Amino acid sequence: MKLDKTQQEIVDSNDKNIIVVAGAGSGKTRVLTERVKRLLSDGVEPCNIVVITFTNMAADEMRERLLDIEGIGDAFIGTIHSFANRIMQNSEEVYEIYTEEKENNFARFIIRRYCKHLNYDRFLENKDMKYKADMGFISEDDYSSFLLPSEKADLSAMFGNPDEIFRHTIPSMCKQENVITFNELLKKSTAYFKSLEATVEHVLVDELQDIGYLEYKFIKGLNAKNYFYVGDDWQAIYGFKGGDVNIFLNLIKNPEWKTFYLTTNYRNKKDILKKSELVIRQVDDLIDKNVTAYHKESGDVKIASKYRIKDYLTGIPKEELKDYFLLVRTNKQIYEMMQILEAEQVPYSCFKKGELTLAEMRQELEKESIKLLTVHTSKGLESKNVILYGNFPIKQPSYLNNSDERRVMYVGMTRAMNKLIILN
Repeated sequence: MKLDKTQQEIVDSNDKNIIVVAGAGSGKTRVLTERVKRLLSDGVEPCNIVVITFTNMAADEMRERLLDIEGIGDAFIGTIHSFANRIMQNSEEVYEIYTEEKENNFARFIIRRYCKHLNYDRFLENKDMKYKADMGFISEDDYSSFLLPSEKADLSAMFGNPDEIFRHTIPSMCKQENVITFNELLKKSTAYFKSLEATVEHVLVDELQDIGYLEYKFIKGLNAKNYFYVGDDWQAIYGFKGGDVNIFLNLIKNPEWKTFYLTTNYRNKKDILKKSELVIRQVDDLIDKNVTAYHKESGDVKIASKYRIKDYLTGIPKEELKDYFLLVRTNKQIYEMMQILEAEQVPYSCFKKGELTLAEMRQELEKESIKLLTVHTSKGLESKNVILYGNFPIKQPSYLNNSDERRVMYVGMTRAMNKLIILN
């Protein structure tokens, strides 16, 4: 499909500071990649292009779309932390990133030398239990009761201050061995880049609505000659991880930025889009955009009681299971749904998007089973049919209305291409 008129205008724009307000299913990834192609065709050297994505999987998808472009390997396409790490490569600072492997190495040393009750195998088993609880594979009660009180005391002390029970703790060992967190990496790389008095010719950033102030300070610190931001305040659902949608909202109001609106929705059938807008229009501070459906078909929207979940799950023909997402709000509900699916012998798969490569994600989506996900995991994905289960009312009274939850519901609803079933 050719770019539509607005998409082409964005790709061709010569404005230095561009912000694109992109609705769900409006082709923002394609616009971003076509923008990169256009810059390269205009003679911009690949090494002068930096594309910052929200996840490694998004970066993989973008690289794939640009695979045939000569010299594209010299451009940077990746997450903000991987670019910060690249900046620091030429500095004289010696550091390591705080990873799970590094944490385990520190823990092994501390446990062997100082712990009286907790052993290393139990430490690893507890981490595995926590992961399962976070994913919803086991209940929170099962996780919280796994370690004995004496073992919990040792575990707590391991992550405490140096002057507590142990002479060594994980925080103090990080300091001694120059092991830094991702946030510390951003701070160091921002300062180092400034000391170089360097600049970048073109910086393009996806999912700007979900970044926090530390990340935005880093991006501004790149002192780029040209900035190109893409985002959607209607889908800002990562405030709990430090994202602040106000960064995006304030830029829209800034006259120094050229704002474009991608308002044609190529994913959702008309009735799905209409119901989704009823939900998102209840958000307080909202960028008003007139989103229209490209598809002429109405689609199918059903709203029923969540207590009918078994009826709907068992009513899906086996050959259509692969075309369904079952979306829930919390990991606790993942656990609840797993029990129902297993009891009713409905094949399912469950995964966290951030832990998969693009190839692994595609493999998961090709499985002949319903996909059980949280709404947050489903962001950026789509399915022919979606069942949205939980506390998801279409309208709420003002005293219960919560803008963050309205956005979460909107994201869940707009994953559905043809059929949306809301079990509330």
